[in-house]
Amino acid sequence: MAESVYIAGTFNDWRPGATPMIHLGPGHWVKDLALPPGVYEYSLVVDGQWTPDPLAAKAVPNQFGGVNSIRKVVNS
Repeated sequence: MAESVYIAGTFNDWRPGATPMIHLGPGHWVKDLALPPGVYEYSLVVDGQWTPDPLAAKAVPNQFGGVNSIRKVVNS
């Protein structure tokens, strides 16, 4: 079970400790971000290990041989 989860991506210059997620219970982490419309690449940092978001609908390869999750933000 994870002890810490952060989200790092193009919206925070890929800083792994800048955006901690909130633990809601076993296996449930959340973070609300107010982002302008656009397409963002991101990854989760779970106990120091970079991992794609298992709930992301899209992903792209990254320069390190892994994948980045994709999130598209639209005007509401």
